[in-house]
Amino acid sequence: MKCIYINLDRATDRRSRFEENWAAHRGADWHLERFPAVDARYVEENRVPGKLRPPEKGCFLSHCAALAMNLDTSEPLFILEDDSVFGARSAATIDNFLKASDGFEWDIVFTEVGILFPGTMIELFKLRRELEDKNEVRLLDLADYIFAGATGYIVNPRSVTKLATLLGAHQELDLPYDIYLRKLIHEKKLKALMFFPFVTTLSHQSGPSQIRDEGAADRLWIAFRQFMMQDRDLDKVRRDIAQIDQDLGDEDTRLLGTILAGFAAKSFAWT
Repeated sequence: MKCIYINLDRATDRRSRFEENWAAHRGADWHLERFPAVDARYVEENRVPGKLRPPEKGCFLSHCAALAMNLDTSEPLFILEDDSVFGARSAATIDNFLKASDGFEWDIVFTEVGILFPGTMIELFKLRRELEDKNEVRLLDLADYIFAGATGYIVNPRSVTKLATLLGAHQELDLPYDIYLRKLIHEKKLKALMFFPFVTTLSHQSGPSQIRDEGAADRLWIAFRQFMMQDRDLDKVRRDIAQIDQDLGDEDTRLLGTILAGFAAKSFAWT
């Protein structure tokens, strides 16, 4: 499988961290290429049209260019952003899917996404515990979810041209890349699945980037993405969540959290 990671030339620390993690957890037949990300300066100099901020336009163009360079691929194409992290079981889980992938209808399979709504987070938390007890990873249909993020996804080789064509029809860049993908998925123009529990996540050192200024919502969403990974670092997640509680929590929200946690408890029953 061909793996392409998108990385700004100046982001050398991210490059080192990504390549070190990938080398430690890569699949046997995976090979890696770096794609130099389109930066905000290029967008401004070329007056790329659309309502997005220049860094978001650069992200969109980077993903499109990575696809366009691989229209003739005969193998799955794994596109990653440079704050993606693999775990010990990631490659085996992905390779097992690819061996059986002809039995599925799919254009893209995401290795992780951001889940935006607390109710859905609770549902997935409960599902993760159920699957963990069975040592199972499930493929969920992304048409059923409101999600964000495109930090890691595999494109079916038969769908690379289809995806590139759909993206090429987007003349002005008014929606972020991940949200435009979500729109295509919800409109049934793309068939997209996601691994769950997630088989990759975001680096704990990812922090703010060219695209994202990490605010309170981002911190919560990122913590959940890390918490739902197959090979999560639970000690690190626990420290991050404790810091979020210290920074954002108050007595009322802590009490509300206990009530909501009750709905997710193994012993909870509606009757």
